[in-house]
Amino acid sequence: MTVQLQPAHPPHAGKVTLTTSLTLQPPLRPLPPQVPAASWNLVPPDAVREVDNIIQRSRWPLYVFGQQGRGKSCLAALVHQVWPSRAVWFDVSDLLSQVKTCRRDGSVDVAGPDGRTFELSEAGLFDRLANAGLLVLDDIGIRTPTDVDIEILTRAVNARAGKPLIVTSNLKPDELNTAFGARLASRLLAGVPLCLAGSDRRLTHSQVVEVRS
Repeated sequence: MTVQLQPAHPPHAGKVTLTTSLTLQPPLRPLPPQVPAASWNLVPPDAVREVDNIIQRSRWPLYVFGQQGRGKSCLAALVHQVWPSRAVWFDVSDLLSQVKTCRRDGSVDVAGPDGRTFELSEAGLFDRLANAGLLVLDDIGIRTPTDVDIEILTRAVNARAGKPLIVTSNLKPDELNTAFGARLASRLLAGVPLCLAGSDRRLTHSQVVEVRS
């Protein structure tokens, strides 16, 4: 079953008080650089409650999908920020690039939570994915995947079987199946597919600057 949610629009001014455990957790790490302005004010209250329910019942993985600008990465970033144990965030394109670099060069430099880099082999990289308290894979499916891409992502998702995993995508479940095949799609949709609907927040809150000559 897919849960479809409409965004809170417009976002409320000031602090929104929600009676869910997620919003009451103190930030434990910086927001990912891809989503520096993420805020609970921008997330639909129903989405927060649904994700909190998923966490409490361990209904993993959480596949968050919808068109661009609906708050998918924002929601994932906020959960990542308050996760009580080690949380690892990967843009899917970066993960694929790092694994391919390991296969070409034997290792890759990876940035740690303190900003310092360290060297990992392919085995070390997958150990990092497997042993994280939470893994977030952001933006799966923004490019047409190759067979190697599908193999890498399937391996990463398999390493998280029964463990907290959040995946964000623009792809609907049927589109995910078409792009990545039934095997990977089945694993990603085995938990809760969560659809964030509504309008593009980026366009809604953008300002047009008119310059006259």
